[in-house]
Amino acid sequence: MLPLVLGLLIFFFLAIAFVLIFRYLDVKTRQEYRMLYDNEYYKKNVGTCPKGCKEGICQSTSCYDHSPPNPKCCAFDFQCKHCTTPSGQTFAEVYEDIKKSYNLNRNSDELKRLNDRIFKENIYIAKINKYIEEKKL
Repeated sequence: MLPLVLGLLIFFFLAIAFVLIFRYLDVKTRQEYRMLYDNEYYKKNVGTCPKGCKEGICQSTSCYDHSPPNPKCCAFDFQCKHCTTPSGQTFAEVYEDIKKSYNLNRNSDELKRLNDRIFKENIYIAKINKYIEEKKL
């Protein structure tokens, strides 16, 4: 009985250690990618997108490089916020414009209606995405 309990304790300890190590490496990698914006590549190429960005979202799955991070290829959505839209703005500027207009509606009733509308639109978009995935459009 004692060897079984000891074996289970060792298993749980190793599982917890594995999860903590994985989480640490994930956070460290995200921080390294965030620091890329101080990189000369981004200073020279403001408005251009790293490879894999589409409409402000990173759709690449092959660029998650732990060391060192690759500034020319996205691994996270925040890397795509400096891409330019067809209107010439960056996605970060568009987000800030939306945020400013959202914050102007300080009336709680208006804010609630706006949040409800956004929630309903998100449900609608999720249904469309599910339909597209099922029909493989």
